[in-house]
Amino acid sequence: MFVGGFIPDVGEAGQDLTPLPGSLIGPATLQVRPCPVESCLGRRGVVHRPAYFREVLAGDLSEHTTNVLAASVGSL
Repeated sequence: MFVGGFIPDVGEAGQDLTPLPGSLIGPATLQVRPCPVESCLGRRGVVHRPAYFREVLAGDLSEHTTNVLAASVGSL
């Protein structure tokens, strides 16, 4: 999955990129975790908290499909 527009510039933090008020993407629904891939800045990646994945990204999909997607998505 690719989320365009959520790439911070140098000096910006991920939480500075929170979209307009009312967005479900933010500190409560995201978590930062180690990222072993060299393309991850600072070896850390942002992922959606599993409990919020369906509500934030896949509300129109079945629970089974959402669980498969949530298990296969890497860092944002």
